[in-house]
Amino acid sequence: MLSLMLMLAGLLFIATSLFGKKIRRKFIAESFPVTGLVVEIKKKHQSIGNSTRTISLPVIEFKVNSLFRFKAEIDAVNNGIKVGDSVEVLVGKSNHRIAKLKRGTNELYLLLNIFLILGGACCGVSIYLFHPNDFSLSFIKDPFTALLIATGIGLFATKGYPILRMFLDYGPKYTENAYEVANK
Repeated sequence: MLSLMLMLAGLLFIATSLFGKKIRRKFIAESFPVTGLVVEIKKKHQSIGNSTRTISLPVIEFKVNSLFRFKAEIDAVNNGIKVGDSVEVLVGKSNHRIAKLKRGTNELYLLLNIFLILGGACCGVSIYLFHPNDFSLSFIKDPFTALLIATGIGLFATKGYPILRMFLDYGPKYTENAYEVANK
């Protein structure tokens, strides 16, 4: 049973990593770099359980036809970002309201690779721990249970797979996070 749980966890990590890499790769292919300026640092309080943590998010201003601002999703203090710093921003070619800090996309790449390695390790340990004598499908002997399983597989094949395929092909995408400001 432990082997099966590790295999499912490993496959989930691998799927998350590959899906995240696909979205990231698509955004990078459909964006162009511009130079932005850190104009403000906003404090955000995060509560996890009983503890509260303060994160400093940089507000970055960039110009593409008009002047835009967005709040980056990385901690300014941990990354050494200060007001007045010049940073590289990736902006969507078709929609200039989608912007990401290039440094933040690099951190996402590292996290997705860690997920991939962790998933591979979980699958490897799962295969190592697998023992054929521990594996049993005795619950399928009951005709009602077998019918439920067959119905579930059939329902997924007819209804779920096209929805999953559409989701993988067309979404999700990065959302608009930049807003237009008046020129100075």
